[in-house]
Amino acid sequence: MIPRLLRLKNFLSYGDEVEPLDFDPIHLACLSGNNGHGKSALLDAILWALWGESRASGRQNVKPLDLINHGRRDMEVEFRFDIEGQTYLVLRRLEARGGQQSPLTTLSFQIQREGGFTSIGGDGVREAQRVIDETLKIDHETFINSAFILQGRADEFTRQAPRKRKEILANLLGLTIYSELEDKARQEARRYEERIEIRNNDLSACEREIALQDQYQAELAAAIEDLDRIDARLVNQGQEIERLDELAQQERDLQSERKRLAEDQRKAEADLKGLTDSIAKVQQRINDLESIQRREQAIIAAYERYHQLSASRDQLVAQVNELAGLRSHHAIKQREVERLHNQLAIRISTTNAQIEPLRQTAQAGERAEVELSILAAREEERGHLQTRLHDLRDQLNTLTAERQGLTTTIKTIEETQKNLRERVELLKREDAQCPVCRRPMDGKLRNEILDRFRQDWADQSNRKKELERTLKETAGRIAQINQRIHDDEIEYKHGEQLVQRIGGLKGIVQQAGQARALLEEMRVQLASLEAEHAAGVPWRELEVSLAPVHQRIGELEAATGELPQTSAELERLKEAPNDRQKLLSAGEALTDARSRLEVETRRQDQLNQQIVAVGARIAVIDARLGELAGAASRLEQAKAVQRELARQRDEALEKRSAAQQKVNVVADRKRQAEELRKDIESARIESGYLRELVNCFGPKGVQAMLIEQVAPEIQEYANQLLDLISDGRMQVQFQTQRARSGSSSTDDPIETLDIIVSDELGTRPYELFSGGEAFRINFAIRIAISKLLARRAGTRLQFLVIDEGFGSQDAAGRQRLVEAINSIADSFEKILVVTHVDELKDAFPTRIEVVKGANGSQIYVH
Repeated sequence: MIPRLLRLKNFLSYGDEVEPLDFDPIHLACLSGNNGHGKSALLDAILWALWGESRASGRQNVKPLDLINHGRRDMEVEFRFDIEGQTYLVLRRLEARGGQQSPLTTLSFQIQREGGFTSIGGDGVREAQRVIDETLKIDHETFINSAFILQGRADEFTRQAPRKRKEILANLLGLTIYSELEDKARQEARRYEERIEIRNNDLSACEREIALQDQYQAELAAAIEDLDRIDARLVNQGQEIERLDELAQQERDLQSERKRLAEDQRKAEADLKGLTDSIAKVQQRINDLESIQRREQAIIAAYERYHQLSASRDQLVAQVNELAGLRSHHAIKQREVERLHNQLAIRISTTNAQIEPLRQTAQAGERAEVELSILAAREEERGHLQTRLHDLRDQLNTLTAERQGLTTTIKTIEETQKNLRERVELLKREDAQCPVCRRPMDGKLRNEILDRFRQDWADQSNRKKELERTLKETAGRIAQINQRIHDDEIEYKHGEQLVQRIGGLKGIVQQAGQARALLEEMRVQLASLEAEHAAGVPWRELEVSLAPVHQRIGELEAATGELPQTSAELERLKEAPNDRQKLLSAGEALTDARSRLEVETRRQDQLNQQIVAVGARIAVIDARLGELAGAASRLEQAKAVQRELARQRDEALEKRSAAQQKVNVVADRKRQAEELRKDIESARIESGYLRELVNCFGPKGVQAMLIEQVAPEIQEYANQLLDLISDGRMQVQFQTQRARSGSSSTDDPIETLDIIVSDELGTRPYELFSGGEAFRINFAIRIAISKLLARRAGTRLQFLVIDEGFGSQDAAGRQRLVEAINSIADSFEKILVVTHVDELKDAFPTRIEVVKGANGSQIYVH
């Protein structure tokens, strides 16, 4: 992983206006600043962005909300980094919510493609974190145990238990894939063992069923004998059913004929009854027609009076319709008069409503003109502030250039001192030669040259101290000017509100001028409308045109008073048209009715004769049915016996089939048992192979072998660094296995990762060292692991952070650590060294300085 950019908002000591930290131009840098100013918070921000963890995570009474800057409600961290040439972006945000609600966390994971960043993190924090872990291929604990040496946790790897060290190293080396293979092999072995158990159970069941073969053969023979006996009885019962069925058929035929004759008799009697009723109705019809012919004169007189009244009513209805039309026309005209009156009143009200806001706008303009005269002076003061900011930035650029020059000069002095030290070391040797003639030097000349070199060294040291003091003063002045620029920029930004207010007031004044002109026009328009309403001209002509309509309505109301009386008399004579129509058709209808009466009387005689003949045939059929009584009952009994025999035959067939099935199953079980025995043997072989793979892939197998291969390489790297930072006094040795105690029941060694350290006092475990020596051991081992991982193909660790630890070293020890860090610089893409020791701040090519001000911490790269 190679960091690209870190952006913070309201995280710990950082506020909401922090310049992002760009890692692109940085290779080896010192991260400096006073205690509590936010150096380690930058490292916490990276951990929190990637895993939601920080240095304080897991400690008692430390909550996620404690990471939010004091007085703020939310925080967020954006971290961009590269893996194998691909750029990714993580954005994690935490927001406090009111009441008892838990804080809201959001997490976005994106990849850079053409056109920008695209989300690849799925939905939700949990899914996004899973994708991040898969991409990084390293968890929080492993990260801080390899490339992230946090303050107070330099011994994070070495202080672990020996077995735990081995687990962490296996994870760093990517050996977890063998643990996954071990789990897969174990699961597959269990699957085969479960298969063997299932197959053994199946084989036992098969063998139990094969043992019953003789019993199944006896059951099959008995079932065949029962089936033959039942088939013979069924043949005899079929012949008896055929005889009884013929008698029962005769009985059914006669019953069917009797039923048909009874139905004919019923229909004839029903027809006779209906015919009798019809004759009575025809006779009544004849009587009614004769009565109509006797009332002929009265019917004609009533019809003529009905015709006269209908004509009078039609004329009155026409007058009523005309009256309704005139009333509707009058109502429409009256509504038009009211509409014109209301329309003019609404225009007057609307004009009054428009005048009031115009008047208020004009008054607001007068107030704005007064406020503009007051704000003009304050705007002039803002111009002076802008000039001061420009001067301060010029001073800052000048001081920054001076600091860069001082830093360069100090580095030149250090290089000169290094050359002097090398030359002194050469002169101290017994075989030292003159640098000019290349001949051995005598003691006097050597001492003179040594004295001159020592004097040069002292002069350079004095000059370096003076320059460092000047550099420190320059840095202080830069910090002061940065603070003044920050304060003035805030004041200048507040002045932007003044400019916006002046612009708003000018707009109000302009609107007020327009409102005054429009207000005068509206007042003239209102006076004209009020005069028009007083005259009432729009509706006068309509009121005059309604006078003739009033007169005609009165005439029609008088004429239509007779309509109720005429309608009542017409209602009384409403049957007159029907009576006249009946009179006209009575003669012809009377002739038809008398003819129909004669026909129906002859049909009545015929039905009486038919009823007598059907009754005689029914008596003959009843006598024969008495002779055949019981044939159908005996037939049903015979069929019941036949059904019982059929049921018994079905049972016998089922028993034979079941017995045959059992015999067949025994044969199948014999074949199945043989197949099961072969499958069990094959599964046992596969299970054995898989159990061997479990041991191979386990911690004592391939993993232990690979760790034993890389342990010497880590040991070599660590000893190279220890030789440099301990002046050749200390060496480490890794032991990956340890013999068991004498009482152990097995000879297998214990898998471990013991760290044995040797110095001038002898050899002893790492745990017996403390203070500055322990830190040097921790530092060397941690750097060795990180360097190994950076070298291995496919690694994702190309970023090294060293947070503090120099305070436990003396001047010489610190110098050796700086030299050690420079020696491994080419093994990593980015290295950050965190310290507050003044003499180390400028020991590296780049310095990232954290300064805490009134608005939170700020980041400056020098």
